[in-house]
Amino acid sequence: YAWFSYFEAEWAYPIIDGLNGDAGLVHQSGSLSALGEYYASFASTQPVDPPDVQTTTSPPCRTAQPGEECFEAINWAMTSGIVSNPEWYTGLSTSSSFEDFQDYFFSEKVNGGVCAAPACEACHTAVEGEACYDAVQWVINTGLTTHPDWYPTLSSTSSFQDIQEFLHASSSNDNCAKPCAAMCTSSSAGCNAFGVNVFGSDGFADDAAMRRAVRRLFSNGIRHFRVVNVGAWQDTVLAAIDDAAGELAGGADVSVQITSLFFDSPSRCSDLPSWMDFSLPTTAAKLSQLQHVTRILVQIDTCSICQSSELYCVNPTEQGFGQDTDKAARFKQFVENDYGPVHIRQAHSALPANVEFVIPYQNSAQSPDSMISALWAAHIKPLQDQGRKFHLEGTVYPFWTSSDQIYAPFPNSWVQGFIDASSSLGFDGFVISETGWPRNCARAEPGTTRPPNLENMCKYFKSTATEADQMALASSSSGLGKLMVYHWKFGPADDGSCGADTWGLFQTDGSFACGDLLKEELI
Repeated sequence: YAWFSYFEAEWAYPIIDGLNGDAGLVHQSGSLSALGEYYASFASTQPVDPPDVQTTTSPPCRTAQPGEECFEAINWAMTSGIVSNPEWYTGLSTSSSFEDFQDYFFSEKVNGGVCAAPACEACHTAVEGEACYDAVQWVINTGLTTHPDWYPTLSSTSSFQDIQEFLHASSSNDNCAKPCAAMCTSSSAGCNAFGVNVFGSDGFADDAAMRRAVRRLFSNGIRHFRVVNVGAWQDTVLAAIDDAAGELAGGADVSVQITSLFFDSPSRCSDLPSWMDFSLPTTAAKLSQLQHVTRILVQIDTCSICQSSELYCVNPTEQGFGQDTDKAARFKQFVENDYGPVHIRQAHSALPANVEFVIPYQNSAQSPDSMISALWAAHIKPLQDQGRKFHLEGTVYPFWTSSDQIYAPFPNSWVQGFIDASSSLGFDGFVISETGWPRNCARAEPGTTRPPNLENMCKYFKSTATEADQMALASSSSGLGKLMVYHWKFGPADDGSCGADTWGLFQTDGSFACGDLLKEELI
């Protein structure tokens, strides 16, 4: 049976005569279409030839986005499938772009046609020696000054990518491709959702080296820090951050998140020496010294650093509510009876109202939704109604979660799942407390992780510094709450997972490990 009618405006894709239509026999006017003429000739003594029409015009391009089936399939193919079964992807390799993979999935109907459209033009940020690069530089150095009216959406603070995007969209310039998204460090506003973890004193040779590293981050718009309190609060690190905030931030937001370490102290745990005082009064006093930091977050841990405590754990962040551990029953009892009514409420009473609380979550295995929902209804929602902000948090490490011997970028879809979960559970946002890549990992068995090397570490840093702000903007626009992502980690100190001098973005002397990804410190 053929379609009888032919409605030109109702179908999404042109499939006959270059028009939208369903290849029907009769036009709206009642006249026969070319196909109708052909069918009519079947009953005639004078048959006509079939119409010469194109019936396979591709749909408009659309590059798959995180959370979509097409995106997930391509992401798996790029990070796993191409390694384990390269014969499945004729003409592709580990260096092929996302767009190359999507075009292949579309044309070959891979996975039952999971990708319904080809990818749009691949991005490319112009480099020196290309005509587009010269055009952008002319706009920066001459055009914006002599002819500002030519560039109504640009200004002297516009980034290279902003200008290339303008030229790409201009009908008078055909040299510029669509630029790739830039690291948030290139934005005049700096990074809104990307920061770094500081692990204790983090292996710097001296205070001057550490301060050089802090200043270089600030100079590149990275002004968010998560200070992991190993042994004791590193007052010199906090002082360096606060000093740089007063000197270099220029009014921009600066944030510090600290881990509470269960608010333990020698008075509650005889295992702790006198200098390991993380009590609420000490915490409040230290936070009050941050005069130039505009946003403060405190992780309200669910387990103790006191090794003699039945609530002891090694990693409070990744343990969450401890329901995937051998002490699940005891932690469940604590969360249900003490965590909300005692631990959280005491912190609420002791800390200023603008301090935001971060609840360790990690995943639904460690922290089942039923426990989170019960805690939220009884103890978090009432404090939110008073103005206190609450976030869930977890870690993501593509390096540890796969044995595929290939680099993987920042996992957008994984993070999007966290954002969606936090929103549905009533929280104000989600914190990726740790994500990173080691430059070597002597303690990992060969073949059990993705490749650890400096190149991959720097690529992952660049990917995270690019994607975090993009995802935060999308999350805010859709009303899903805030996102903050902290890269692991700041300095080269051994964190116990891979070995000495394996993770740091900075060397012991305060120099940056990834070359020119960050510009030199502004003097």
